[in-house]
Amino acid sequence: MKRKKREENLRKLVENTVNRSKEPRYTKIDLKNTKNDLKKLRSNSTLKELFNLPVEYLNNDESCIVCKGEPEDFALIKHHVSYFPQVIAYVHYDCHNKIHDPDNPISTFIQFKEGDSRLFYEMKQHLYKTVGVL
Repeated sequence: MKRKKREENLRKLVENTVNRSKEPRYTKIDLKNTKNDLKKLRSNSTLKELFNLPVEYLNNDESCIVCKGEPEDFALIKHHVSYFPQVIAYVHYDCHNKIHDPDNPISTFIQFKEGDSRLFYEMKQHLYKTVGVL
């Protein structure tokens, strides 16, 4: 029960952080210098717990969730449907491009806010640099 409560608190912390973030798209987020909205996430132990939360997979790597096709010349790639919490789907590279098509995106497979991707990978990079391999 305590673990479940801790996971829920981490999810709320991240969601509040992402919702309050005023960072424009494609700007680098510096976890050491960001003021209030990322203050609690600077703790390496908190970041490590965040990245150790269970990841939900919507399908396996044997069929693409978009076109239902099998892998062709290359293995299917992982697409984050959501970053906080992590929800991943396996897709073909071309299907991934269709998901993110600027003119006609497949919004079913985009359940994250602008900036979530950048925040996720900045946090992951910070943790890797300070702690080592996840």
